[in-house]
Amino acid sequence: MMRSLFVLLVLCAAAARAQAPLTTLFASNNQGAPGGMVYFDLDVLAPAGVTVTQLDANLAVAGAELEVYVVAGGRAGNEGDPTAWTRVARGPVTFAGVDQPSAVCLGPGFHLPQGLHGVAVRGDGAVHRYTTAASLQVFANADLQLTAGAASNLPFGGAQYAPRVWNGAVHYAVGAGGVGACAWTERFGEGCYSGATSFYESFASLAAVDLGGSAVAPYSLEASFAGSAGYVVIPGAPQWTAPQGAPVLDNTGGALEDDDVSAPLLLPFALPFPGGVTNVVHCTANGEVYLGATSGSVSDVTPSAAELVGQQPRLAPLWCDLEPAANLPSNPLSGVYFHVAANGVEAYVTWLDVADGRGGPPPAGATSVSVQCVLRSDGSFAFRYGALQAGLGTGVAVVGFGRGGHAPDPGPLDLDQSVPFATNGPDRAPLAHACTPPSLGVVTTLSVAGVEAAPLAVVALGAAAYPLGLDLAGVGAPGCSAYTDAAATVVVPVAQPGGSGVVGLSVPNVAALLGAALTSQAFAPGGGNALGVTTSNGVRWIIGS
Repeated sequence: MMRSLFVLLVLCAAAARAQAPLTTLFASNNQGAPGGMVYFDLDVLAPAGVTVTQLDANLAVAGAELEVYVVAGGRAGNEGDPTAWTRVARGPVTFAGVDQPSAVCLGPGFHLPQGLHGVAVRGDGAVHRYTTAASLQVFANADLQLTAGAASNLPFGGAQYAPRVWNGAVHYAVGAGGVGACAWTERFGEGCYSGATSFYESFASLAAVDLGGSAVAPYSLEASFAGSAGYVVIPGAPQWTAPQGAPVLDNTGGALEDDDVSAPLLLPFALPFPGGVTNVVHCTANGEVYLGATSGSVSDVTPSAAELVGQQPRLAPLWCDLEPAANLPSNPLSGVYFHVAANGVEAYVTWLDVADGRGGPPPAGATSVSVQCVLRSDGSFAFRYGALQAGLGTGVAVVGFGRGGHAPDPGPLDLDQSVPFATNGPDRAPLAHACTPPSLGVVTTLSVAGVEAAPLAVVALGAAAYPLGLDLAGVGAPGCSAYTDAAATVVVPVAQPGGSGVVGLSVPNVAALLGAALTSQAFAPGGGNALGVTTSNGVRWIIGS
């Protein structure tokens, strides 16, 4: 039976310290690039230091979160050196528009002792608005002096533009250990028993792909099929099999050209892979092999991890914007080929001297990409890389295997540094838990996802957080961890199939609760362990106004 949430919050309440914002301007005349940074100095005058708990920022475009970095001694000379800075906080953006304060709650915040500190602020996709000034400008009160500053369009790199006045406000409390008055949550830890058969590396550009070899010494990756566990991937021998026959046709019967999907390619064997089996594949102009039939005719030129694990199952020897026909004037044999070995247990898809198509077809012979994918009857495959001569265009590249069907995303690898490695299938999403930032007098939503067949889950709330997790092997749940002390519980109804559910909790409008810190975690039936339970990640809360 659930204990009173009001009692729990009162027991956990932390006295909020008085907040004193130091504000610069909200009158911008310039802006940076997405993901760029702004820099300023904070000279902490208060002998006890300050704890910064919230920033207000002037943004043209909202990012999901802003990150705050600090360096002792000031920003000068450190702007281009990422190793000099320490990330001290991050928080969600409540976007308010240009020349308006977009609040960024930093939760427990970070403490700055007395003295001079450089501060840098960035956010993925966020565009900072700032003021171009004739000279450095200073803003001060009895506790802080802020000197602004500079900006760059790259994080800790590229040209530094100064003077630039950061538009914003610093909310702080004097001394160490205070908490803010803004509502905040942060996820930490991981749910147990997750698994993924997909694997991949994402590259910022084709030029960044570090898997290239040569015609006489290709670089190779070998993936052995391990059933529901996925694959064991090891370095392969430097082999290359010359393509045979004529280049493949597209899925409408014409020549395979820019961004095309090939006609069906028939394998003389049934190719098993995690989640399926097929004797029909399609290659694409852009370095993919679809595992199964498709009526599609256009291949995506902006690959992403989400697409790799979420769409049709595929192998991605080198998924990027390639141009099969651009090099024909300089090499009549260039193109995309498919042939089956005489032994009938191997098939080859080869991109031979195709061009880098990012930014449009380049002059013949100016770029060159040679990649081969080997498919075998036992479910194993190989990626082989000859010359990878990129052009000057922009666009990402992805290499790997994608289970498809919205399978769990295992996160990227550095493939050439990670081999040998094994995937940890079967594909299974961990139990996940989240909650909306809790404010006084507002209903906070607790959510769970990834619940197995059960019609309910339980969210436990407590005062303590265990960032590293307490191992539950001793109570029959090896591999699972507890992230909270579970002083109270809330039952969450779960919809099946789908395995997700939400429940609302009303936070009392009691001033004493402002700044109260809690943790929560979900538990659900399942897991196949002796305890019969799976556990989720943890969530830290701070109750705000």
